[in-house]
Amino acid sequence: MSLTTFIKQEDVDILLDAHFLKSGIMSSIKAERVRIKAPAQTKNYALIGTAFDYMLRFYAGVSSIGTVKESMYVAEYSLEALKSNLGERHPKTKKVEELLDQVKVLKDDCISRGTFTRALMVAFLNLSKVDRIYRSGDLDYPLDFDDIDEYDVLDLQNLFRTLKDSQLIAEIRAASMISANPHFGAGSTLVNGADADIVIDGTLIDVKTTKYLKLSYEYLYQLFGYYILSIHDDIYTENQDECFRHESGIERIGIYFSRHGYLVTISIDDIMKRVFGGNEHEFNEFYDNMIELALGDIFV
Repeated sequence: MSLTTFIKQEDVDILLDAHFLKSGIMSSIKAERVRIKAPAQTKNYALIGTAFDYMLRFYAGVSSIGTVKESMYVAEYSLEALKSNLGERHPKTKKVEELLDQVKVLKDDCISRGTFTRALMVAFLNLSKVDRIYRSGDLDYPLDFDDIDEYDVLDLQNLFRTLKDSQLIAEIRAASMISANPHFGAGSTLVNGADADIVIDGTLIDVKTTKYLKLSYEYLYQLFGYYILSIHDDIYTENQDECFRHESGIERIGIYFSRHGYLVTISIDDIMKRVFGGNEHEFNEFYDNMIELALGDIFV
C-alpha cells in the first residue's frame, strides 16, 4: 500500500474531506495560468515522470551551494530484491548492477563537462524501468535497456531546459539544506515505504509531470500526508508523544509542475489556521485518526 493508495481509501478520504473541504483552503492557494513549455513527446508518461525525478535529484545535487542529503535510489532497492530472490550471479541482477555503476560514471562525466549528456538521460530512462521491479514487486518485469525511444530523450531534454529557468532551481541554488527523495522512517513504514521527491529548506515539494496545471484536493491530501508521516517519524524517534504535533521540520508544502516550469506552495501554518482553526486538540485528534487508520491496514 502506497501513500496514494492509502489516502484514496474510503474511510481516509472521508476523514480528509471532513476537515479540508469545509475550510475552502484551495481558494487560498493561488496558481497562475502558465502555458505548457515542455509538452509530452510520447505516451510513456510514467517512465518520463520517474526519469525526470532522477534528473532533478542529480541536478539539485550539482546546483546547490548547501548540504544535499540523498537516500538510496529506488532502483537500488530493486537490485536488493533481485539479489535476495534471484541471486547475485543471475544475469538480470548483474544487468541492473552494471547500469547503476554506469550511472555513477556518467554523473561524474557530466560534472566534469559541466553539461547534461544524452547518455545520462538514457541511463535515467533505464533506471525508471528498473524502478518497476521494486514498486510492483514483479521480479519478472522485462528490462530492455536497448529499447530507447528518441522522443523520450527529447522529452527529458525539454523538461531539463524548462527546469533550468524555473523558480524551483532558484530555490535549490539558494538553499542551505536539501533532502533528495526523502523517506520518513517510522512514518514511511506505515504506508509501505513512502518517499517524497525533494525537501528544500523545510519546503516539501512533489513533482507532477503532467500537461494539466491544476491544483486538486487529491494533490493537497498527498502532500499533507507526507507531512503527517514526517511528524510521526519525529514523534516515534524522539518519543515526544505529548508534544503539539505541528512542530516539524517541514514548514511548507508544494507542487512543481515540470512541464510548465511552475512552482506553487502553501505554508503549514496557513493549513493549520484554515483547516484546523489553529486548534491543537483538533489537529492532534485528526493526526491520531490518520495513524490509527494506517496501523489498521498494517495489522489487517
